[in-house]
Amino acid sequence: FLFSSDSMVFFIWVMLIGFAAVSGTRIYSYCQNGYGNLLVSRIGYKQFQKDIFIAQNLYVLTVMGMEFLLLTGITLLIFPPEKSDFFVTALTLYDTTDMVSLLMVLAKQYIIILIYVLLVMNITLLSACVIRNRYMIQFLPILIYLVPGLVISVAETFYYPVTEKL
Repeated sequence: FLFSSDSMVFFIWVMLIGFAAVSGTRIYSYCQNGYGNLLVSRIGYKQFQKDIFIAQNLYVLTVMGMEFLLLTGITLLIFPPEKSDFFVTALTLYDTTDMVSLLMVLAKQYIIILIYVLLVMNITLLSACVIRNRYMIQFLPILIYLVPGLVISVAETFYYPVTEKL
C-alpha cells in the first residue's frame, strides 16, 4: 500500500478530508458556540490555542498510528514474508536484505505522511482565526494539497527548458 504512489495519494486525501471534517474546525466551532469564550476567559487565548493544538495533534497521531499498525499487520497476514513475491520485490527495490529494514522504510514513509498531515491540520486550525466559514476551513486542506501540484504542473508546461535542467 505505501509502496504505491496512487494508493498513498488516495490515503493522504482520505486523511486530510477526514481530519479536516473532524478536527480542522475545532477552534471555529468553539468560537461559534461560546464554549471557547468560556475557556479563553479562564485560561487565556494563548494557552487555549496551545491546548487545542496539542489535543488535535495527539488525536491525529493516535488515529494514524493505529492505522499504520493495522495496515502493517494486515499486510503481514496477507503477504507472509517468507512466502511472498511482494516482499522479495520490495526488499530488492529498496536495497534491503531483511524484514526489519523494510519496516524501517515503511516507518520513514509513515513519518513523512504524518508530518505532512500534521502541518496541514495545524494550518487548518490556525485558519479559523482568519476564515469565518466552516466549509471553507474544511476545504482548505484539499486546496493546500492541490494548489502546489497545479502550480508545478503549469510551471513545468510553460518553463519546460528550465525544469528539464532541474
